[in-house]
Amino acid sequence: MSRPKKFVTQRALRERLAIGWIVAHAFIVANLLVMTYAVGGMSPRELTTVAGMVVPLMAANTSLIVRYFTMHQVHERDRSPRVNGVFVFISVAFPALLFLYVNAVIVLFAYQRIANVELFKGMIAIGEISFGVHAGSIVASLFHTDEPARGAAAAPPGEADANEAAKAG
Repeated sequence: MSRPKKFVTQRALRERLAIGWIVAHAFIVANLLVMTYAVGGMSPRELTTVAGMVVPLMAANTSLIVRYFTMHQVHERDRSPRVNGVFVFISVAFPALLFLYVNAVIVLFAYQRIANVELFKGMIAIGEISFGVHAGSIVASLFHTDEPARGAAAAPPGEADANEAAKAG
């Protein structure tokens, strides 16, 4: 007798990926600060350059995630479709690989295993092309916000009427 396969729903995957992504984003920022101020591996000037490249890489996707959950605040019964195992794997693998790669490059730079900022930029570009593009596609597919918002805060009573009157006038 074969055991039934366990599938993950799209919603469960979305929630787990969101938590992981936000924790990874915070960890990367913390790692930059630790490598600069605790370890002394980067100067504040280098930190500015490095953070200016690394933080936006994560922030774009974090922004999509936060916007999605801001628009979908109300807890509803999970009626989302089940997703296949390959999608679950790539949904976890590419963000995890991006996270590990970026942190490894930060540490290598801080310990002068990457000789200069220009080489660091090249290494980050390699990671963004190798893993970031795919991670971004996954985040965009799971956290698109072009559907009607559920649970978003409605305008207070009377404010909607005032907004309509202002548009008409």
